[in-house]
Amino acid sequence: MHYRDVWIRVVVCALAVTAAACTKKSDEESKGASVAKSASGDAGLNLQSGVSFIETDKKLNSERVSAAGTGGRSPYKQLLAYDSNVILQMAKAHDSRTGTTGQYRYVFIEPKYAQNKEMANILRLAIGKAWNHLSWLPEIDMPEDVSDGAGLVFALNVGKVWGKNAQRNWNFILNCTPKAIETSPADNTGCTPIVEQPSPATQWVFNAVNGGPYANIHETPGDYDSFRNKFDLGRILHTSSHKEAIVCGPRITAYRTVNYQGIALVYSFSSDEFDGRDGGEINYQSAPTLQNERGTGAFTSSPNGSTVAIASEWWMTLPNGFMYWGIHGEGSQERGRAEFPFAIDPANWNQGWELQTGRSCITCHVAGIQSAKSDKGASPGEGWSTHEQLNSFYAQIRDRFQGSMKKLVAGLSDGEAAFNERVIAGTIEPIAKTIREVEGPYPGNQNCEFFCNGKYGQRRQNLCSTLPAR
Repeated sequence: MHYRDVWIRVVVCALAVTAAACTKKSDEESKGASVAKSASGDAGLNLQSGVSFIETDKKLNSERVSAAGTGGRSPYKQLLAYDSNVILQMAKAHDSRTGTTGQYRYVFIEPKYAQNKEMANILRLAIGKAWNHLSWLPEIDMPEDVSDGAGLVFALNVGKVWGKNAQRNWNFILNCTPKAIETSPADNTGCTPIVEQPSPATQWVFNAVNGGPYANIHETPGDYDSFRNKFDLGRILHTSSHKEAIVCGPRITAYRTVNYQGIALVYSFSSDEFDGRDGGEINYQSAPTLQNERGTGAFTSSPNGSTVAIASEWWMTLPNGFMYWGIHGEGSQERGRAEFPFAIDPANWNQGWELQTGRSCITCHVAGIQSAKSDKGASPGEGWSTHEQLNSFYAQIRDRFQGSMKKLVAGLSDGEAAFNERVIAGTIEPIAKTIREVEGPYPGNQNCEFFCNGKYGQRRQNLCSTLPAR
């Protein structure tokens, strides 16, 4: 098979293993108001001990969150009556008051959660987080409470956020529209169309971040040249290498500047070679440059490795501080999911472990970017970024992300400070919790023998099979 036809078949479980590591310290194991402070700024991945850089990041995140405060909003009112008729009346009343038919769409907290303060707050925050992961506005767009201060029915300003594409994008979510691609159509098994209007929060959040709808709304160009032109990709800021880290084979990660409609952003992409090379060498002495760029945007596997298939996961900072996620490689620039079995999300057990663009990324990178120690970081003279440079860079991206989460908490959560802190730090992930409400709890004891058979294959299989609900 020609390498241009198999790009997604070699995404090399990049996000999948990250997802497993992300869940090593589950919410159920993370009781308390905060995670203990880290004694070190370095955050490496030790597959032998099971201590991941993600856990270290949570400690650093918690320290920053505690220093900055975690205040939420004033308590919500309690309604004497709350059912489908009340929900519909509230939405209609708001639509009538604004006089802007079509400007808003409505999402509601299901009545069974209305008296559960923590779960209601999780759903409010999940709505806000999913909504703003689909926005290119420079500021957070806060869902508007239209339930007389009860925080149960929310108006989303689709006209403001999506403009002329408002109805089209909303229908992507309602219909759970897959992201069709030429070689491997996306499959949104478990993603249920929404008939009820206003939309129930749990299913709306599930659909909004689930592969096809997420990818369709973001309209990532189908080829790299168009992608590069749309986002005006600039110079490389940092380059790191990870021989035995997140993926099953060698990985190179680079970070580039982006100018999107006059807004300065950051674009991160990995170059992942998959050929059963767990523990293999990075075939560059000096860091690769844009002279080593492939037609897909990733780097070649070595200075002369243009025929080796390379796949890539990527993210871009959104103007509002959240992240825009995607996968690309030898063929089409984007699709709704990675192709099984080379890229999986062990937490997505209900959809056959599919790594879904959007959901698998958001529910793993719970506090934004995670920092990984570079194998080459001690040799800055060769063009690789140092650990100190990377840690400083990661902190800037995470702080923007957490700043956006603090805004959502301040506007949507009436929870206790300890709850709010954990949401911001990432030890409670609202979207992941909401997905669990749709799919049910993780059953455990999965057969993961298919997953990564190289040097660290057994450990990855064990993580997959024992993964707790998150």
